[in-house]
Amino acid sequence: ATSFSTIPPCNLRYPQQTMRMSHHRRQLQFQRSSSDTKSSRNVGGIGKRPTHHTNSSPASALPSTLTSPSSSFEAVPIATITPDEFLSQFRTKTSECLSNAYQTDHPIYCSREGRLTTSLGAELFTLFDMLMSILDEYLTAGSLVNTDAGDAIIVDVLEFLLLNLKYKQTHFRDRCLQDLESCCAASNDFFGMTETAEEVVTRVLDRYQLRENRRKAKSMLRKKSRALISLYSSDAVYAAQITHIYVFEPICDSIEKDLFGLAWEENFTQNEVAKSIVRTIEDFFVDIEVFLLNDFISKKCADALVSATCVFYVRCLLLTARRQKDWRHKKTSAFVDPQRAVMRMKGDVRLMKQFFLGIAERMPALSRIVEQEFSFLSALFECLMIGSGLSTTGDIRDFVFVLHKITRNFDVTRNLIGDLYVLVAPKDEHQVRGLVGSMKKDLLMTLPDNGSQGCALPPSRQQVPGLSMGGMLADLYDVHGLGGRLHKYSPKHFIDSFRHGVHTVREKREESDFASRDININAKILNSLQDLREKSIRFERRASF
Repeated sequence: ATSFSTIPPCNLRYPQQTMRMSHHRRQLQFQRSSSDTKSSRNVGGIGKRPTHHTNSSPASALPSTLTSPSSSFEAVPIATITPDEFLSQFRTKTSECLSNAYQTDHPIYCSREGRLTTSLGAELFTLFDMLMSILDEYLTAGSLVNTDAGDAIIVDVLEFLLLNLKYKQTHFRDRCLQDLESCCAASNDFFGMTETAEEVVTRVLDRYQLRENRRKAKSMLRKKSRALISLYSSDAVYAAQITHIYVFEPICDSIEKDLFGLAWEENFTQNEVAKSIVRTIEDFFVDIEVFLLNDFISKKCADALVSATCVFYVRCLLLTARRQKDWRHKKTSAFVDPQRAVMRMKGDVRLMKQFFLGIAERMPALSRIVEQEFSFLSALFECLMIGSGLSTTGDIRDFVFVLHKITRNFDVTRNLIGDLYVLVAPKDEHQVRGLVGSMKKDLLMTLPDNGSQGCALPPSRQQVPGLSMGGMLADLYDVHGLGGRLHKYSPKHFIDSFRHGVHTVREKREESDFASRDININAKILNSLQDLREKSIRFERRASF
């Protein structure tokens, strides 16, 4: 961006006298809405549909944030504003407008086909057009069209807008992901913003015919616009895939404790628990397909559900192993009949895999994800077969390498194999841990260990939480031991982080933090004063003697 303070006044071709232009006298009014406005969006629990505005268009019901005069400049002739003043106020007010657009709670609209959207995208790019009109008026009023100074202003404004749109999207994305319906609506909004942004930016760059010496700037603007479009596209996929936490919330509430329990082993002989999981996922996915705009996003959501199912099943299995570890001294299996339990797991895995392969018949690309994710469950099953004695020909060493490809951490691999034996053959746990330990050199030569530093790296912004098997295992087998941070992969933990994150309750948290902090500080001051008084009294007594 060009600093206009370094441009000589004569190069600006800017009139020194005040111009009389009533039609150019504009209050630069920008949107500003109250942050206390209550949301009309339903943020209730799973299974509750929000009150959608049917047969309505989001663009036809833009909120008053675009016209509110509560935050505006004083009415001054626009020609009297210097370029530096214009750019400074433009940046400040534009940032406020975009923040308010994201912070406003937008109602969810439902089309006749059942597609969910909000007015966020329409509001953002209506604001974009308004800002371009203000820029046009300023350039015309100051006779800056087709000048070096005018081109510099255009490049500065467009670069700021593109960067600020990207920053606001990055900062406020998670605020739109409050429940299943809002996630689907946000995914549709972001996907629509991808197409709208490309059209708007192309139209604006074609409208402003920059001079020859600004070709590099125009190339830079196109590059930044592609980065913004890529961000919208990836966020559309993210919003669709994060729906898995709301799908598995009721599953965890009702099934997690029963899975691998006594009733699961002895009473549910027809894999009723796995059937319940599959029916719940199917019910949610039917709605999600209706809510989302296109098949590409629906397929990405199906990918997430496959991964989330495998992670959930393994997580519950390891929770059972941890509970069994509390009774380690008994050296008994977690199941009444380990071989029967292993065969029950085989039926569960087969049932879940067949369900997703059925979806893959209309989404062929999904079959590759199904085979990839369920291969880990198959390897776990083979290890349990060997440990329980159902397989006498298999070699546990072969499957140690398969599991290590996922974990990429020797300690995690060894603990995982040990916990599998805790479930079906606890007396052999120590022996199998020693066997895996003897394979350490070969494992590290085949696949280098990521190490603790690799596991501690913060996740990428586009990495959907709860879908990585390797990440879940690395988190479970932390330095605190198995289960030290199990809650982090609970759907309730993810939902709380979205609904009560820094963007939604920061002010309330800060107030409570300050209140408790003031109380603690006052108590410390009083204690310190009391100690000083006691020390001074003791000192005076010693001095008197």
